[in-house]
Amino acid sequence: MATASATSQGPRLRLKPPSLQTLLLASHLGLTAPVLVLLVLWSGLSLQAASLDQAARDLDTQGASLAPFLREPMQLRFRGAIAVVALVKNYSETTGATVTVTDPNRRVLISSDDRIPTGAQLSGPELQQRVTAIRWDDALGEERMYAAAPIIEDVHEVLGFVQVSRPSAELWQRIKTTWLTLLGAATGALVLAIVGSVLVARQITRPVRALTIAAQGVAGGDLNRVVIPSGPRETQGLAHVFNTMSTTVRETLAQQEAFVANAAHELKSPLASIRLRLEMIDTHGAEHPEIVSEYLTKLQGEVRSLEHLTEELLTLSVVADPERSPKAPTDLAPLCYELSDQYGPLAQQAGLALEVDVPDHLPKVAVNLGQIAMALRNLLSNAVKFTPAGGTVKLKAFAQGSSVDIQVSDSGKGISAEALPHVFDRFYREDRSDHRGAGLGLSLVKAVVDAHGGRVAVQSTAGKGSTFAVRLPQATEQPP
Repeated sequence: MATASATSQGPRLRLKPPSLQTLLLASHLGLTAPVLVLLVLWSGLSLQAASLDQAARDLDTQGASLAPFLREPMQLRFRGAIAVVALVKNYSETTGATVTVTDPNRRVLISSDDRIPTGAQLSGPELQQRVTAIRWDDALGEERMYAAAPIIEDVHEVLGFVQVSRPSAELWQRIKTTWLTLLGAATGALVLAIVGSVLVARQITRPVRALTIAAQGVAGGDLNRVVIPSGPRETQGLAHVFNTMSTTVRETLAQQEAFVANAAHELKSPLASIRLRLEMIDTHGAEHPEIVSEYLTKLQGEVRSLEHLTEELLTLSVVADPERSPKAPTDLAPLCYELSDQYGPLAQQAGLALEVDVPDHLPKVAVNLGQIAMALRNLLSNAVKFTPAGGTVKLKAFAQGSSVDIQVSDSGKGISAEALPHVFDRFYREDRSDHRGAGLGLSLVKAVVDAHGGRVAVQSTAGKGSTFAVRLPQATEQPP
């Protein structure tokens, strides 16, 4: 018999990532807490060892200082024992230690504590050598610290020993108090560290939260959001960058909206003209063939204008995209000669003289040849278009430092001072009765030159002509 089993996988538990404030607090405490623990352990053990060592030295010193006073009584076999007992009792009361005197065989002779019987046999490492020991005393029923000193008659004979002891409970209580004091101080320091960490973390995360809220607002369409810089220098810099980005986005969208509106307007006029002429041909073409011929010629002109406008719009849309506008090191001298061949007949037909001052070769520049050619054609076309008959158009190219300069000059009517700052604006057209255009030619020139890391400038005087100068950086690698 076959059996089937089914397993169902429940929803996977996804842990919520910790907040920046939590991470900052954890990292700060993760460094502070171990340091405090190590500091407390080191300090506590050092103070404990110092306390034990000091207590041992004090006890050893007490025994060593009492031993010389007991040498003579031991030599006299405790004649005047009452005085010796008084000496031991008085010393014990003064120091607070228990004093016991033994013979060389460590049998008790005198003790300041009545619980230690005379004749009892003592043992302990302190009676063997000058050491201090802490051990449990069965006779006294408590743990005590012991030290002993020999009573020496001369270098070779030991008359006995004097043993000094104290209860160790008081010493351990002092050591315990020291540990509690250190732990209390460490706890207070840890609390202060936690409070400081929380304040620092909040100071850092508050501007981050403000940036997050502002970014969410921008993502929701509120492009007027700004952030007041606060917190550390880095978050203030981030706030400035965000505000700059927000302003740039607003300006870019406004430019795009204006661009779309102007482009639609520029396309609307020729399309309306084409539609009206087609209607005229459809309505009257059969009866008036001459209208068909005339309107077809005008329609071809309108279509060419639309093609040129579309080409400029497409170029503007891709000029800043390196993937769609690949560049290669190029000698622009051949291009200049090619353009002079193209515009020479047009200039001659318009009654103009076209002068060319271009060397056989120029240093190479990294360019998209098609885009640069379109930009220079626009400059030459404008120069021919706005120069009256009998004038001159000049095309000049030369190397200047690490750049290549191309200049197009004319002796035309020039540009008014009011219009000069706006000649590179998109869809800007100076009011002129002689020529009309879409207002994209010079803005296209600037966009292309900017995308190539260059710059374009214009000098013009009304009634005397204009000079447009394009400067492009030379390619980083020049042929030998």
